[in-house]
Amino acid sequence: MRKLAWFTLGFALGMLGLTTLLWGLSPWFGLVLLALGALAPLASRRWSRLSVPAAVLLGVAAAWGWMELVQARFYTPLNILDGQTGTAEILALDYGEQTDYGQQVKGRIYLEGKGYTLVAYLKENRPVEPGNRLTGEFRFRLTLPGGEKESGYAASSGMFLRATARSATAVEPGQAGLRFFPQRLAKRMKGILRRCLPEDVFPFAQSLLLGDSAELDYGTKTALTVSGIRHIIAVSGLHVGVLWLLIRRLAGNRRYLTALVGIPAVALFAALVGFTPSVCRAGLMVGLMMLAECLGREYDPLTELSLAALVLLVFNPFTVLSAGFQLSVLSVLGILLFERPIQRKLEEVLWPRLAGPIALTLSAMSLSTPLAAWYFGVVSLVGVVTNLLVLPLV
Repeated sequence: MRKLAWFTLGFALGMLGLTTLLWGLSPWFGLVLLALGALAPLASRRWSRLSVPAAVLLGVAAAWGWMELVQARFYTPLNILDGQTGTAEILALDYGEQTDYGQQVKGRIYLEGKGYTLVAYLKENRPVEPGNRLTGEFRFRLTLPGGEKESGYAASSGMFLRATARSATAVEPGQAGLRFFPQRLAKRMKGILRRCLPEDVFPFAQSLLLGDSAELDYGTKTALTVSGIRHIIAVSGLHVGVLWLLIRRLAGNRRYLTALVGIPAVALFAALVGFTPSVCRAGLMVGLMMLAECLGREYDPLTELSLAALVLLVFNPFTVLSAGFQLSVLSVLGILLFERPIQRKLEEVLWPRLAGPIALTLSAMSLSTPLAAWYFGVVSLVGVVTNLLVLPLV
């Protein structure tokens, strides 16, 4: 099954190239790539040394084929809207967030029977709730490559359009029920935290539990970054792991009860924080681990990491541009590759119970640190120490 890891690597590299440098690739070049990808497995049967390059090349070819299909079936209708102004109805997917010029709302618009997620900017400060229908005149800008508002961050979050209201927007009641239960629950949790905690503590607690750092001041965010513990407020695999361990302990380590409660709980938590790539990656891996335990199958973390990453990239190819996705995958990969060797070396000179946490931190940082330096412009030299002190408290 390690071939899946190499295939996923090729698929990810293919998507990275297609979403950045090679958008609108010539079909002829793609057909050549697809032919090479089809021939690679045949060549690897004759020459075993080619098995790894063959798996990577097949992944690259599969990425091109999938992107061509997605472009033709899903992205093409959006090109018509880019730069256009017209009357539209948008379904609000979350509560409105105040901005300096009004508010922004995550919503969905339907074209040719397909639903597209977008961000709508409204002039009014009227309350908007999930399920409301927003009707008015909007100017649309595409966030995909070549669009008027090209944005890798927006596209990686699944938001392919920005809609700016040109006039007053009508807000009408719409859908309710279980579909928007996670959004309503998250808002209720934030309200409880605000009432129960001191004013200076609430923003941090909200960030730690729900990944919403909008109310954290700049100084606190900077201090967390410089200290190397910014990741504790970016809801990720750490938080999913804590939730799973809690459920497992409460279930008395009974595997079937853990899976019965844990899989829905992890899915709900992912919905609460907005299905961010890092949480989805961790949720898929934890879910697969619980299923493997129930079925009596061996759990291979590298295979499950590859499968989780592949699922996310198939669902949204632009996920590959997400810093959260890249850092999450590289951190887990570093742990899988280097934690045990580092721990064995440290146990020769340190107390074994201390060697484990240090090895975990160093291995997680091994592959992700260069990328973190690229994105955030800083590398924390005290990160190992601060993580050892803070993570047990978290």
